[in-house]
Amino acid sequence: MLQTVRELFCEEAGSKSILNSGWRNSTGIPHITECAQHIDFSTIPTLFLVVFSPILFYQLHQSRQSHLRSCSPICLRIILCCFLVFDLTIAIGYNFYLKYINSEDFRQIILYGDLVQYIGFCFALTLTIACRNRGIITSGVIFIYWVLVVLCGLPEARFILNDQFFSELPNLNKLQSYLYLVSYALSILQLFFACFADTPTGGFLGKNSSPEFTVSFLNQLTFEWFTGLAVLGNKKSLEREDLWDLNERDKAHQLIPRFMQFMKPEIENYQRKTRQNPQLLSDPKSHPSILYPIFKTYKFTFFAGAAYKLLFDLLQFVAPELLRQLINFIEDKNQPLWIGIAIASLMFLSALFQSMILHQYFHEMFRLGMNIRSVLTSAVYTKTMNLSNEARKGKTTGAIVNLMSVDIQRIQDMTTFIMLFWSAPLQILLSLYFLWKLLGVSVLAGFLILLLMIPFNSFISIKMRNCQMEQMKYKDERIKMMSEILNGMKVLKLYAWEKSMEKIVLEIREKEIRVLKRLAYLNAATTFSWACAPFLVAVLTFGLYVLWDPENNILTPQITFVALALFNILRFPLAVFAMVFSQAVQCAASNTRLKEFFASEENSPQISIGYGGTDSAVKVKNGVFSWGSKDEDKTLHDINLDIKRGQLVAIVGRVGSGKSSLLHALLGEMHKASGSVDINGSLAYVPQQAWIQNMTLRKNILFSKPFDKTYYDQVISACALNQDLSSLPAEDLTEIGEKGINLSGGQKQRVSLARAVYSNTEVVLLDDPLSAVDAHVGKHIFENVISSATGILGTKTRILVTHGLTYLKHCDQVIVVKDGTISESGTYSELMSSNGAFSEFLEEFLLEESKHRGRSVSFGEDSKEVDEILKDLDQVSPAIRARIQSQMSQEIESEDKNAPNPIQNEEKTALLGEKKNEMAPVPPKPKNQLIDKEMVETGNVKMEIYMTYFKSIGLPIAGLFIFVYIASSILGVFSNLYLARWSDDAKKIAASSNGTSSETHVRLGVYALLGMGQALSVCTASIIMALGMVRASRLLHSNLLANIMRSPMAFFDVTPLGRILNRFGKDIEAVDTTLPHSFRAMVMTVFGVFSTLYVIVWATPYAIIAFIILSLFYIIVLEIDMIDSRLPNAIMTAVGAVIQAVMILAVPIYIAPAALSIIAPVLIAYSFLLDVEGLDVEIPRSISMFIRTFVASVEILAVVMWATPTSAAALLPLLLLYLVVLRFYVSTSRQLKRLESASRSPIYSHFQESIQGVSSIRAYGVTDRFIRESQNRVDENLATYYPSIVANRWLAVRLELVGNLIVLSSALFAVLFRDSPGLSAGLVGLSVSYALNITQTLNWAVRMTSELETNIVAVERIKEYSITPTEGLANTKLAPTTWPQYGKIAIKNYSVRYRPGLDLVLSDVTAHIDPTEKIGIVGRTGAGKSSLTLALFRIIEADGGCIEIDGTNIADLQLEQLRSRLTIVPQDPVLFSGTLRMNLDPFFAFNDDQIWEALRNAHLESFVRSLHDGLSHMISEGGENLSVGQRQLICLARALLRKTKVLILDEAAAAVDVETDSLLQKTIREQFKECTVLTIAHRLNTVMDSDRLLVLDKGKVAEFDSPKNLLANSNSLFYSMAKDSQLH
Repeated sequence: MLQTVRELFCEEAGSKSILNSGWRNSTGIPHITECAQHIDFSTIPTLFLVVFSPILFYQLHQSRQSHLRSCSPICLRIILCCFLVFDLTIAIGYNFYLKYINSEDFRQIILYGDLVQYIGFCFALTLTIACRNRGIITSGVIFIYWVLVVLCGLPEARFILNDQFFSELPNLNKLQSYLYLVSYALSILQLFFACFADTPTGGFLGKNSSPEFTVSFLNQLTFEWFTGLAVLGNKKSLEREDLWDLNERDKAHQLIPRFMQFMKPEIENYQRKTRQNPQLLSDPKSHPSILYPIFKTYKFTFFAGAAYKLLFDLLQFVAPELLRQLINFIEDKNQPLWIGIAIASLMFLSALFQSMILHQYFHEMFRLGMNIRSVLTSAVYTKTMNLSNEARKGKTTGAIVNLMSVDIQRIQDMTTFIMLFWSAPLQILLSLYFLWKLLGVSVLAGFLILLLMIPFNSFISIKMRNCQMEQMKYKDERIKMMSEILNGMKVLKLYAWEKSMEKIVLEIREKEIRVLKRLAYLNAATTFSWACAPFLVAVLTFGLYVLWDPENNILTPQITFVALALFNILRFPLAVFAMVFSQAVQCAASNTRLKEFFASEENSPQISIGYGGTDSAVKVKNGVFSWGSKDEDKTLHDINLDIKRGQLVAIVGRVGSGKSSLLHALLGEMHKASGSVDINGSLAYVPQQAWIQNMTLRKNILFSKPFDKTYYDQVISACALNQDLSSLPAEDLTEIGEKGINLSGGQKQRVSLARAVYSNTEVVLLDDPLSAVDAHVGKHIFENVISSATGILGTKTRILVTHGLTYLKHCDQVIVVKDGTISESGTYSELMSSNGAFSEFLEEFLLEESKHRGRSVSFGEDSKEVDEILKDLDQVSPAIRARIQSQMSQEIESEDKNAPNPIQNEEKTALLGEKKNEMAPVPPKPKNQLIDKEMVETGNVKMEIYMTYFKSIGLPIAGLFIFVYIASSILGVFSNLYLARWSDDAKKIAASSNGTSSETHVRLGVYALLGMGQALSVCTASIIMALGMVRASRLLHSNLLANIMRSPMAFFDVTPLGRILNRFGKDIEAVDTTLPHSFRAMVMTVFGVFSTLYVIVWATPYAIIAFIILSLFYIIVLEIDMIDSRLPNAIMTAVGAVIQAVMILAVPIYIAPAALSIIAPVLIAYSFLLDVEGLDVEIPRSISMFIRTFVASVEILAVVMWATPTSAAALLPLLLLYLVVLRFYVSTSRQLKRLESASRSPIYSHFQESIQGVSSIRAYGVTDRFIRESQNRVDENLATYYPSIVANRWLAVRLELVGNLIVLSSALFAVLFRDSPGLSAGLVGLSVSYALNITQTLNWAVRMTSELETNIVAVERIKEYSITPTEGLANTKLAPTTWPQYGKIAIKNYSVRYRPGLDLVLSDVTAHIDPTEKIGIVGRTGAGKSSLTLALFRIIEADGGCIEIDGTNIADLQLEQLRSRLTIVPQDPVLFSGTLRMNLDPFFAFNDDQIWEALRNAHLESFVRSLHDGLSHMISEGGENLSVGQRQLICLARALLRKTKVLILDEAAAAVDVETDSLLQKTIREQFKECTVLTIAHRLNTVMDSDRLLVLDKGKVAEFDSPKNLLANSNSLFYSMAKDSQLH
């Protein structure tokens, strides 16, 4: 278009030229042609504004800001713009006037230029006013427009000034000249004011708001707004309060609706297809895509990123052309100096522009990755909350946590590489095109090498992908197992099963390590292929070039170094391809896993909830339910229910009959095969195992309902929580630990019940809430909460599952469940009169009670209850009554009076927090806080952390790696120096050879050998380091696991499980993958920097002056630390770089020893900077990348200094500046990484908590609130992550400025000293081609150094939990193999506390128990009963006194031996995923016959034989596929297998029915007849037949005597307790 305009308006010949003719020979700077000034330079700004104005229009359309303040700079800009328009109006009018009078001064070309500028100014004025009205604070489009106006107007302004003030005879019209100068001055003012941001009238809310959107475009471009935080991070260790809040546009609630708008149709489409064709369920390709919705959501960001990347890629090819011109300038001494200066300046400006574009691209892509993480995390959480039961069976907690921590992270990481899929091939093709122009057909040889690499790398990438999938499978398995181990840690310790579980985890880990080794070899193959590629391309291309036509094809410096510059451009896409392939393989594996997860079946609405309109509250018609949609075996069938409003309905039945399943069916948790379920009103649910959140007790009860003090107090009182609150450190504001760790079982159940009561819903489902509380507490709760007559829920519809029959007569309806169906229902009296399933229950209950009657001194309330039932029976059916009474009499006579009675139920006491009224808090911790805040390290990563990692690798392996890397670096530098010398001698060789090419062959052969040696060294180093890092991964993980398994229970009491899992998940992933890569990359880059600077200074020594100034600047900037890479990258970079540096520097030192004076201090200073460490995935990569970048940096510096020694004057200060900037940056980055890691744990903790309570969350209808909470936690995490992204950009912009100034100084000194002796074109070419690489290499060097340190934080975090105190280290004594032989227990003045700083929970307890004696341990809540159990197993260690068993002090014994020689049936029936056999005998110490015998005695034989796989039946995570009662029986079977001389029964029969309880009692009496039995109980009637009772009160022994004697003494504590329980 401009060419056409030129032809129309330009009168001068040769109008295509921009500069005046003869400019090549001009000693001064030539002027621009009039045509170029008025056509081209006038049109460019206006054209830019028109083309890019849609961006501004979009901003205006989207803006919701109020208009800008009148005192803002924008008002001045509007006024100045009006003046400009006025000025141009006069100029245009004057032009028309000149035309009208036919003046000689009239020129069409000037009129065209003024008109185009006028259009631009008017448009700019309109847009500026629009910006003011719509509240646009700053506009990049308008800013760049004014920059272009000033730059394009400068030549004419210079020409006018020269003509008007420095010419004796001015040629220009004075008025036109003055008008233009006024216009130009106003444009400069416009540009000045455009550098400042404006302020909207509404201001900005929040003192912690990010300044990003309140600053000017120039500030945003250079990330100057981050400087304040960088400076603060250098002064002190950053804390969360120092950071800004997340920008509103990046918050989850802003992002998710738009993403779900595209994601939902994908899922719905998939569900529709699978309904039509069920075979698609097993086809991974049909799963709903997640990448397509992501693209549709963020398409504009993707397009903007692509535009930035394209522009950057194209600009890369400007530098080689300028290098060619520079070498021409050096060779042609006749060219004027200003041409050389212009070339050097253009090199600098081109590089500067590239930097700005590149970092805007990175900023957009990293922010996009952050947004993707936010939406996918929320989507995974939401999906998890809605998974059906069948889908959840195959999705363990560990697997879903991995989706969040690893798979989403991988997709996030992919955003920065995604553009390379088209950008890298584009760069390769363009490089080859320019090389073709330079070297001709010989380039095809190099191209052939690249083509051959494609199938090779494709094959490797497929193998890597398979390895990645296999690794993730093992990792899921490991994390799942760890999750279960941590959840069941108390039981593991009581059984002494730690070694067995540790072995299981290590076996999984070994499989994972084997896969990591395979990946290491595959990575080495990839590294070798990409290391060889650029070198092979260069060797073959140069070789063919000189051999093709030896006479004409001479490898001159101009060809050699321009080709090298192009090869350097080619090297990056080739080198990065390996990483992109690796990332893509990981991303594809993660994408497959996420797709499969989103394809899982959701919990479709199984029930209809209505409000009003009917008197039925719950109605089920012909209901058939199963736990999975594909289950042929229906758990519940023929269910018909009609429960009226306000009724109290009880559901009874044996263990496993389907009582809890019926409640889940009403909740919609089961798959409804047929029938209908209608609920009329809102729901509340009290699960059988109470679900408690990690928050204050009050918040657990309120459950986000408004706080109503009166009603709240009423609820607390009704649920019998008043006494408990007074015993807690901060009453109801006490923080409750994960899973209610610091509450007893009864307290947890009552809190759960209080939550349901406070929710004030119409329908309340109660799943056996009275089983976990004392008898008198149960009676209180029934009367005050459940009872229709007196309960707080009296008017509500209540459905109560219960094992106790004492409350049934108070119910409006009793439903009997048998074998998954309702066998009968009716009122209590109706069922009494029938001879059905209910009468069987009554018979079991009465027979059981008769045993107590025969053994007990006083039968109390239960006696009244039995008499009342018998009386009721007599009225209905005298025959049945007579039969039962006859059986009861026989039972009483046959009862062994000394047999121990089973434990019916006990107030469950927390493992480490029973006596809460004595738990004085540790002074620094608030009294309501239990969970310690996660420790975040501050300051530099300590050297011992690096040493921990290197010792794990093995110091000899690390040394060998460094040695091999040094060798590869030396070979790399030699090959470059050899090529430089070859190019300098090329013309001589060509002249002297006379057509023979023997010397050329020799030189080519040496160059090829050097290159091949370097490639082989790099490959060898990769394999050595990768295997060393796999070794480190194994060691660090095994040490962490061993320490965690041996940590005391107090540690788990105050440490959230999510925090520990984070170590085993994210941090181990970092050590496995990222750290090695970082380490190698860093070392290589840093060496590259040193090499470059050395070459520049060698070629142009005076460049060192500029470098000194730049170094000062660099050092100031570099103290800021940011993280956006992974740990493994950092470590690989570091080591490689160090070695390469030493090798590269050795050559110039050998040639020029004086260089040592410069290099030595630099190396010493740099060594202080390298804080190195990382772990499984990220650490190895970090190390390799670190080494690689370090080596590359040294290499570049060495070459530059070798070629132009004078540049050393500039390089030295630049290096110092660089080091200061590095330290400045690293401090901030490191701390941000720590904060980000710490803020990630709460996401996983909340997630695990939500999975455990998903039934309750759904029942209460608060799923959306939990999703919002999850989103808030993700936002909080991203608020620490986002500054790290910005810090990287902040740093990179400043570092690259230093790099660009190095380019300028090396080129400028080469120009200024081109006449110096010894400065050849070859040296300049070498120096500048290396300098062109310095920008990218410097940037990578700092990033890799920082990445190494930030990724090493994973090692720091793993080490933190590898050195926590462990239990039982000091005790190594072994008891005889037969110990304990008799079971005699002597407790002597025993005192104990839970943790240091807390009060004693047992004080001076003394008791002597004879062999085979049956002892009942009783006492009120908090008396210390469970503490005594924990003391026997040394879960808590003695504070004074001792416990002896058979005369041996248990404190002297090995913990494992002690715990394995005692038998316990614990409170919690904990099972682990694995076979049933493994759950019974994890050490495989018993044969099958012994196990079947134990199962027979535990009354489980028939159940196990009915299972398809028998003993090999797989138990699901946490034993979810068995009922609680069945789990309790398995725990009994474990005890029967071990069967030692001492048995502790701890609330053993809490969840079993009367019949099963009776069988248990019989088994325990028979099987443990010869054992000492300690029974802990709150229900006194369960221990009335004990030989003696140990009565505890406030941690002391109150009484120790037989039940008969204690009850005979009306002053005894036991007597008052019996009276309270109405037993006497």
